[in-house]
Amino acid sequence: MGLLLLVAIGLAVGIWRSVMPVATTIATTRLVFDQPPSWREGNRADVLDPVWEVEEKKRYPADAELIDAMIDAFRSGDIDYYASIEIDGRPQADGWVSSGSEEYPVAPSSLTGFALSSAAMSPVHVLPGMTAVDVSLPIGPTARLDYSYDTSRDDGTVEVVYVRSYWLIDGPSVIAVQLVTYGLRPDVVANFDAVATTFRWAP
Repeated sequence: MGLLLLVAIGLAVGIWRSVMPVATTIATTRLVFDQPPSWREGNRADVLDPVWEVEEKKRYPADAELIDAMIDAFRSGDIDYYASIEIDGRPQADGWVSSGSEEYPVAPSSLTGFALSSAAMSPVHVLPGMTAVDVSLPIGPTARLDYSYDTSRDDGTVEVVYVRSYWLIDGPSVIAVQLVTYGLRPDVVANFDAVATTFRWAP
């Protein structure tokens, strides 16, 4: 009876953990957030697999430069965290989250301008309508950047990629946590924004 009880408790704990957010710290930073079950943390080795590079460039030939930049960021460690978001029950991801940090002296009053200039240096053609605003989060001064760009699939289909990111100052460094979706997905953006409200600094 005791063994059965232990098994039951173990199953219950497993179920509880699977539906509860997990406190997650982004490597090389003090940033902590509650990672929900809908976020699946990625494997850096998968992105660095040459097969992945070939398949992505075949699927999105117009984004070869962006894919190269992403691989370089993973290889150099500029991307500290990567996860897919799955919320609608389909096998493919609904959005992707990544984070990186850079040692750069930025005043809180200049954070939105820094975010805008970073987007301007991105290897994509940003569509009109890009915005960067100061937002109030429990963690403190934060900038939110929104923009979109077109990309072409291998079959000639054009898709709009939507990007939202939050920018924070951590001492001498700037941290960016970014969401990417194909098309504007209010449900995925709401999921991302909810996680942003749990941002906090590790003690």
